[in-house]
Amino acid sequence: MMTTRRRTEHLEDFTAHEWCKALFADPSITSIHDRRLFEARDGWNLLFTRGLFTSDAIRAFLDLWKPGHGKRREVIDPDSVVTHTDTTWEEIVPPDNPKEAARQAAKEDIQYDLSDPEGTENIVLVSLAHDADGNYASLHGGITASLLDHCMGCLIVKNYGIPNATSELRVKYKKNLVTPSVVKVRAKIMREKGRYVEAVSWVEDGAGGVFAEGWGSFVKNKVVMSKM
Repeated sequence: MMTTRRRTEHLEDFTAHEWCKALFADPSITSIHDRRLFEARDGWNLLFTRGLFTSDAIRAFLDLWKPGHGKRREVIDPDSVVTHTDTTWEEIVPPDNPKEAARQAAKEDIQYDLSDPEGTENIVLVSLAHDADGNYASLHGGITASLLDHCMGCLIVKNYGIPNATSELRVKYKKNLVTPSVVKVRAKIMREKGRYVEAVSWVEDGAGGVFAEGWGSFVKNKVVMSKM
C-alpha cells in the first residue's frame, strides 16, 4: 500500500528575511495564499502544488495579490504570514462572468502603464533548494521560465476572473540564480484586447536585483454573454 508523504510548507524561509516581512505588512497586498488554494481545483498547476513541492526543491510558495487602484487591507501582525485559506476558487473565477463577457466582446485595445505605482501586480514568493538546480547550486533555467509563466498566468486569472493559456513566452536570463535562495517573482499586465493579454514578469532578489525577465502572450477562456 502506497503512503502519501507529508509535505511541509517551510514558511520560516520567508519570515527569516526582512524584505519578505515588509511585503506581508504592505496593506496594498490584499491577499496572501499558499498552494492549498490551487490544490482546491484538482488538476490545476500540479507542477508546483505536487511535482516540485518537496523540502529539497520548492520548499515554500506564496501567492500575493496587489489589485492596486487604492485598495487596501488591515495588517494585523506584520511579523507573521497570514494566509487566506478560506478563499474559494469560485471567488476568484466566478462561474458566471458578464463583465468579462462584455470585455471580450468589445475587443478594446488597452495599453497599461507599467510604471504606475498603483497598478495591478501579482507577486509570488518562492523558496528554492538544490533539487531545482540545473547546474550545481544554480537554478534550472526551465524552472525560472515556469515561475515567470506561472506568475503572469495567475495575474490574469485574478485580474479578469477567467482561466487562460500561454500563447507565447519569451525569457531573458540576466544573471545566475544561486540556490538555495528565496526569490520574488512579480508580474504586470502590459496590454489587453478581447481575449488576448500581454504581460511582463521579473524574477528578483530582495534588494531589487533581477535574475530574469519574461514577456508572455496569453489567451483567456472564451466567455459568452448570457441571453436574457
